[in-house]
Amino acid sequence: MAKDSPESIAFWGTLVPEGPLPGPAFSRLIISIFDHLRSTSTVPIPPMNPKGAKSYLNPEMIANFCDLMGITDLHVSPAEAQEMAVGTMDALYFVYFQFFCCFGQKPDSYPREGTNSNVPMITREGLRNWLIVLIILDPDDAHRRLNMLLAKKDHLFIDPFTEEPFAYPQIPRCAFPEKTVEPLAATFRQLQPKWRETRAKIMSAARVKRQEGVTSAQSNLATAELNAARMRAQASANAHQERRVYDSSSGKFMYSSTPGNF
Repeated sequence: MAKDSPESIAFWGTLVPEGPLPGPAFSRLIISIFDHLRSTSTVPIPPMNPKGAKSYLNPEMIANFCDLMGITDLHVSPAEAQEMAVGTMDALYFVYFQFFCCFGQKPDSYPREGTNSNVPMITREGLRNWLIVLIILDPDDAHRRLNMLLAKKDHLFIDPFTEEPFAYPQIPRCAFPEKTVEPLAATFRQLQPKWRETRAKIMSAARVKRQEGVTSAQSNLATAELNAARMRAQASANAHQERRVYDSSSGKFMYSSTPGNF
């Protein structure tokens, strides 16, 4: 590993000290990541009320961040995806944001037409809180992931103070806490099993709801197929019913089951 230069150390300073307040360089990093996620998203957020309007990240933007950082807390397996109902993913993000980004408070939300009326969103503060949690729980892992993020060749993170790429795009290890920050880390470790339990309940409810939908659809299909079969049988019976036909050669009426017009 290359040795950190004095200039890089001076630039980044201390991102998160042995306490809850981040250093000034951390704010620049948060704004850069936040702006990148907003500006590269294809899923818009509706306009906010001008009185107290804030900038937000929606679940799709956070999902992109998780992919970039290799975070799997919100990962959904292909098998789980098959069991999800409309709004399940938003429900997962809502609880996760409440636990790890909003520190127990309910996140802001907005209605999304046609799907869910409770789509969660987080502000820059929410993103900052989440990264602080990741850093105090495992400084080594957070150092590796953030540097991996800044080093991506197909993504460019801009220093909001200069509107240029960061002068030192690799953060020194000394900018992070030396070790896990206690007792703050203990607080969030206690939330992790609660998150997993709540996640399991949400997925179970989604599974039940989806199965109910499948059962209803199967029932409707079976009813439709039965009605169609009845109609086909009736049509066939009408077309082949016996009718009297006069045979001029014999001068008698005969009965015929040959289809035809009456």
